[in-house]
Order: sequence, then structure tokens, then C-alpha cells
Amino acid sequence: MKTMTPKERFAATLNDEPVDRIPVFDMSIMVLSKLAGYTWKDIRFDAKASTKSALEYDKKVNPDFLMGCMELNGMFFDLGIEYSSPDDNYCNIKGAYYDEPEDVDAKALPDVSDRKACPALWSTLIDKSAHLYDNYKGDAILGGTCWGPFTTAAFLRGVETFLMDIIMEPDVATKVMEKGTKYFDAIGREILACGGDFFNVPDPTSSGDLINDQTYAEFCVPALRSTAKVWGKEFDRPIGLHICGNTEVLTDQIAAAGLDAFSADHAVDLGSMYKKMAGRTTMMGNVDPVQTVWMGSRDAVIKESKECIEACKEYRKFILCTGCEIPRDTALENITALFEAADKYGRY
Repeated sequence: MKTMTPKERFAATLNDEPVDRIPVFDMSIMVLSKLAGYTWKDIRFDAKASTKSALEYDKKVNPDFLMGCMELNGMFFDLGIEYSSPDDNYCNIKGAYYDEPEDVDAKALPDVSDRKACPALWSTLIDKSAHLYDNYKGDAILGGTCWGPFTTAAFLRGVETFLMDIIMEPDVATKVMEKGTKYFDAIGREILACGGDFFNVPDPTSSGDLINDQTYAEFCVPALRSTAKVWGKEFDRPIGLHICGNTEVLTDQIAAAGLDAFSADHAVDLGSMYKKMAGRTTMMGNVDPVQTVWMGSRDAVIKESKECIEACKEYRKFILCTGCEIPRDTALENITALFEAADKYGRY
């Protein structure tokens, strides 16, 4: 078979067609800045530095997928929520927008399309996507991203409070989820309108370690179907979902959301969940990003990548992926080992 471009490889995988080798999604965001010599404080609001880091990474790794250096919590900076700003790590959201139940009705969210109303959102996320899309000339699949609907709602209310609302104040939780979903939808649409080829929706707070399958079916499935699935049709882009932690217990619900791909955390039994999905979506996973990719050796990365490939060889709808984002200080040779493994073992 002739060598495919990343876009051809990705499209064939989604359509359950033969590929020259399985695609690799290495989930690299912060590590891009580190390898380019930036500290995160110098890149947090800088679209040009983000693109420079991505272009340098593209030359070093030749990845299948490429995103900029996104500060996802920038979605909340313009809301006046308290947060901390470490010099070389992501910001931490420390407060909430909806402190009291009454705030959900009383406090409006800003117009995302108005740059003046949301300057931090634009500089941390939207501008970085747009600048990369405008300046990249290579073959990689360009991806956009923002927090998913459940995680967005949780940050607006405060994660612990939101989870308690689901149990104690379900009417409040439902309202917060509606507001969070609309905010997520508005931000995602702005990023998709900039261009790109693929959109990844990380929604870690919807983990099976935090909520059960009934809650996921009630809150998350409708939100994903009414927004992210609609994006795929309106913008003609594949939409993927990533959830941290235990997601095998949510297999049927995740499949019901109808997205194009699902990325499983490294804690999941990949082969078991892959069989349960049985072609309902493209599975992505799930090399341990910490113990193996960051703290392990190149050989350890290749070994675990091979195990993931072997666990999913029965069907073609599979993308080799790290179980979550690659840590900032990961060695370059451990990242390129993912692609070595795909070249050696990912040819069916």
C-alpha cells in the first residue's frame, strides 16, 4: 500500500478502511512549549509563540495530529473567577461563577463572539487556533479543543458543588448544565470557524469515577448530541471525545453520544472497551502518559504501544494514543517512540 498522508490515514480509519499504518494521536500541548524553550507563562496568552512551538514540534516529530499550546482554563478568566497562574504550568480555577443557586438565572455569560468582552478567552484559545491554521503548511491534522460541556458546567458552578447539586439540587444542576453547554457550544463554534481538520473535546469531570452511567445519560449524552455531534455536520469535521479515569462503565452512553472517536484513559482495559464499542466509534488509546511516556524509557513506550495495538487489532477503527496529555517534561525520544511502534506494529 502507498504511503498515506495523515489526513488520508485518519479518514480511512474513521471509515473502517485499510490504512498504511494506524494513526497516532500523541496529545501534545504543553510539551510543545517546553521543547521550544518557552516557560508556560510566556506562552499562555501568545498565539505567535504557540504557533512557533507547534511548527518546531512538527519538524522534530512529524506528527499525525497537531494543536497549539492551549490554556483551556482561559475559558473562565474573563468571568472574574479567582485563579492561580503558575509560571510553568496550567492555571488553576479556584472559585466559581455561580456561587449561589440564584446566580444561575441572574448572571449572564459573555458573548463569546465579542473579543472585547472575552479578551483572555481569545488569546488563550481562539487566537492560538486561528494563528496555527493560518501559518501551517504541512500535512498534519490540525486540531482545535476546549473543555467539554459537563466540565464547563462544573467549573462554572465549582466542581464539588456541581456534583452535590446533581444529588441534592437536581433542578439547579440541570440549569447549570444548560448554561455550561451553551457556553461550550459558543466557544467551540468560534474555534471551528477558524478552520482546522479535527476537534477534540476533553471532558474529564464526566469520568465514571465521579458520576454513574445514569447521570452521564441524563446530562452528558444530550449535551454532546445537541452540540458536538451537530458541529460535525455543520463544519464537516470529525469530533472526538476524551474522558479521564474509568470510562468502561460508560461505554454504551459514550457510544450513544454519536461522536466520531473516543479516547480512553490509560486506566481503562483498552481491549475490553474496544470490543464493547464494536465499531460504534473509533477507539483511541491508551499508553500511560506518566509512568511510560514521561518516566519510562523509549523501549517501554514501544512495548506498551505494541500491547495497545495488539489489543485492538481485530477491527480497523483504532488510533494509537496516549491515555491523556503528554507531560511537559517528556523526552523527545519517548514521543517519537509512539510513531516507531505504529510503523513497526501498526500495519495490519
